[in-house]
Amino acid sequence: ASADLDLPMMDIDGAAYVPVFSSEGQFLSCVGSHMSFAVAPARDFARGLPPQVGIAVNPGGAVGIPLPPPAV
Repeated sequence: ASADLDLPMMDIDGAAYVPVFSSEGQFLSCVGSHMSFAVAPARDFARGLPPQVGIAVNPGGAVGIPLPPPAV
């Protein structure tokens, strides 16, 4: 993630996670249209994250999974 990018964070069991969505449809059904978003290749996005941050895939969706920092 770019240093000037303000990412939303969420806490899962005391660890920091960035919510990501597998599609625009998943994003809109989970978050709605009140939050802006960007489309980025998953690999490039994950490489830019700080090492202590995990990724929460489709949080609040029908199929979602938290990926802890070591898995990212």
